[in-house]
Amino acid sequence: MLNEQAAAFFADRIKKVASLAPTDLVAAEAELGVASGLLSYALFSGDISFTEHSLLNRHITKTRNERVARLCASTLRVCA
Repeated sequence: MLNEQAAAFFADRIKKVASLAPTDLVAAEAELGVASGLLSYALFSGDISFTEHSLLNRHITKTRNERVARLCASTLRVCA
């Protein structure tokens, strides 16, 4: 299980991505990459099991999918 600081840091990254503008793709992927790296490190060091890693990784996937849905629904899209 992630320790308190790591869990709070992970949750902050997910919340930050959810609060970003739909068009801010680079910042969102950077934050999701940091969250993913945290999980990978925790798995590698033995702090979390593979099952826990998979469950927490679903939060990253869900957040990414929600961003794609917001971007597709956005009225700011411009077709070239």
